[in-house]
Amino acid sequence: MSVSVAVIGRYRYVVLDGDNGQQIIIPLEEWSRLADQVGAEPELTAEQKKGYREQFAAEKQCVHCGGLHLRACPRVRRIVWRNKEEPAEIEYWASGRWPEGGIIFPEDVYDEEPG
Repeated sequence: MSVSVAVIGRYRYVVLDGDNGQQIIIPLEEWSRLADQVGAEPELTAEQKKGYREQFAAEKQCVHCGGLHLRACPRVRRIVWRNKEEPAEIEYWASGRWPEGGIIFPEDVYDEEPG
C-alpha cells in the first residue's frame, strides 16, 4: 500500500493505493483525526521511558517537531533542498493540522516525579 497527498483546488486529500488496485481517498483533516486515534501509543513501560529519555538526552529528537519517530516528520509539509544536505525552504503544517500518532514527545517520558 502506498500513501500520497493530493491537492484538488484548495482541498487536500490522503490517497491510499492498495496492492489490489483499490484506491481510497480521505480528506486530510479526517485522516489526521483518524491517525491520531489509531496511532495513539499504548502506555509506555518504565523501561521504554528510560530508553526514550536517553535518546532525548543524546539530542536525537526531530528538529522539526521535537519528538522521536521512525519515519519522516509528519509536521513537515514540504522541503525544497538546496543540495543533498541543506534545505533551502521548509514548509510546515499549521499547528493542530498534522497527525501526532506514532511520535514520542518529551512529556510522554518525563512525567515521573523525581525521587
